Amino acid sequence: MPETRPRGRVALISLLFVTLLAPLLAGCGGSSTAAGLDDSHWNLNAFKATDGGASAPTPGSAVTLEISGGQLSGSAGCNTYSGSVSHSSGAFTVGQLAVTAKSCATPAGVMEQEQEYLTELKTANTYEIEGESLFLYNAAHAPILSYVRSASLPLTSTLWRMTGYSTGSGALTPAPRDTSTLTVFSANGQVTGSMGNQTFNTPYKTTNDTIMITPPQNAAGNEQMNAFLSAFTSAKKYTITGAQLVLTGGDGRPVAAFADSAHAPTLANTIWFLRKFNFGAGFGPVASALNVTLNFDASGKLNGVVGCNSYQGTYGTGGARVGIGNITVTQNTCSNEKDALTQEGQYPGMLPLGTGFGIFSTRLLLNKIDGSPLAEYVAIFDRPALVGTTWRLLAFGAATGKPAPALADVAVTAFFNGSGGLTGSGGCNTYQASYTTSRDALTIRAPSSTNKACDSPSGVMEQEQRYLAGLPSVATFTVAGPFLQLFTQDGAVFAIYRATPPSQELPLVGTAWYMQNFRRASGGTGAVTNPHDYTLAFAAEGQMTIRADCNNGTGSYTADGKNISIKVLAMTQATCSPSSLSEAFLQALGQATTYQQTGGTLTLNTSAGAVLAFLPQR
Repeated sequence: MPETRPRGRVALISLLFVTLLAPLLAGCGGSSTAAGLDDSHWNLNAFKATDGGASAPTPGSAVTLEISGGQLSGSAGCNTYSGSVSHSSGAFTVGQLAVTAKSCATPAGVMEQEQEYLTELKTANTYEIEGESLFLYNAAHAPILSYVRSASLPLTSTLWRMTGYSTGSGALTPAPRDTSTLTVFSANGQVTGSMGNQTFNTPYKTTNDTIMITPPQNAAGNEQMNAFLSAFTSAKKYTITGAQLVLTGGDGRPVAAFADSAHAPTLANTIWFLRKFNFGAGFGPVASALNVTLNFDASGKLNGVVGCNSYQGTYGTGGARVGIGNITVTQNTCSNEKDALTQEGQYPGMLPLGTGFGIFSTRLLLNKIDGSPLAEYVAIFDRPALVGTTWRLLAFGAATGKPAPALADVAVTAFFNGSGGLTGSGGCNTYQASYTTSRDALTIRAPSSTNKACDSPSGVMEQEQRYLAGLPSVATFTVAGPFLQLFTQDGAVFAIYRATPPSQELPLVGTAWYMQNFRRASGGTGAVTNPHDYTLAFAAEGQMTIRADCNNGTGSYTADGKNISIKVLAMTQATCSPSSLSEAFLQALGQATTYQQTGGTLTLNTSAGAVLAFLPQR
């Protein structure tokens, strides 16, 4: 067993869950064209806070950015602003801004937030667009602001907890703490809500970021409920910023604010790939030969790969602060590149210097105690699909309408085979059912199951009966990162699953290899002149790191018996020498169909006839 030793310990603070956007896959290249910014409308979902972390906008505020040609404008939360902007080939420069001079007392802190936002906006130096997200960076290429495109705000099939509403005084009245205040925007155009034992149901319509809510008919609520409905139905626009929903009236002032009650993934169970690090000579890209991953589990533990070594440790979070410690790392030597070896040795001991963190959509930024950036990572989860994935139940709907955690020691699973068949385990018995799906609609017929009786753990039979009985109530679904959520017709969350990590059954986990021979599909065979520049490391969660000559990146894989499938996810984009095998190597990996691991050698065979032979990293 490789030697391990502790490095860098800091006191851990209490573990809390923090909300972030779904860790979807993002490529490493990231440059965008100006066409992505022309005539675009964005809503702020995170900005660099004074303590170095990332903060969501204050509940009840709506910060926006609109770009048209060489002009930008928007709302800073209270005042509106406008000015000139130049954006070309990833560069982004803001000119002099004109700002109105209103003063807003509510929501609390909105004026301080506005000053921070405008200050950060003026320092923007570059930008990247990834999917429906816009990232602005300062001159040090640290992320300072992130937005989501306003034309694609998700509202259908979402569940929210009301946090405040307007009563006409200008300030938002907090939601009553002793009552349930849930609101569901269903896929059928109905919005349903509750406040204590009072409920309502009424139609709604949305177009881009505008909303129209019909006043409920015959809503016999109490005074508090009636005041909320009056504010709720006066809404003209809506803004979703991270895990917050804000409805604004015709004058642009907030009329109601909500917190996401069921759709916010957490830092736990996320996997990241290192792009930049400050090893003492400034914040910049890591050595091209160095692969580093970072995985946070749900129990306060972290682990990852650094080069051909693995490391583990513990972490805790509180607000925008993070504590990392108890780092141990194996002591293999497997790179001939000086910079990579040096950084590989420094990284584990320097990781605990990260005391603040921020999540900017698919980017994780760790900051040192002085607020300067220590590390930047990109999310690397290969998003599973509804079909063909084994899903394990995490929580499902209880009588209160709020998902309750499933029994920890019971594996309740679901597998959609793509041909209308659903199978799985209810915890004691196996079950099967037929299903149909179209886009996000999902209909499940009443399941049948075996007829065993299980005595332990306590409650397993009751849970199974409630789970199987509830499956036919499912109407829609969403897949966000590694999570599957099933919703009922009224938009309530019925079940939340996580994709079963394929690494539980993969035979190559924990192995690292360098390429010795490469026989191309055309028939040419020969030794690789720089074998340690072409490497594979198979990690947990079905993930892998790849080095292809002067570039490095990540991939995902599955293996079963002699069969293997490799997907190259994200690679750096350096230009290698003309004699490089980089492109041919990556193409062959993507075509791999079978493998053999015998006598200390790994052989990959491709569908095109190429053969790649590897030796283990030592």
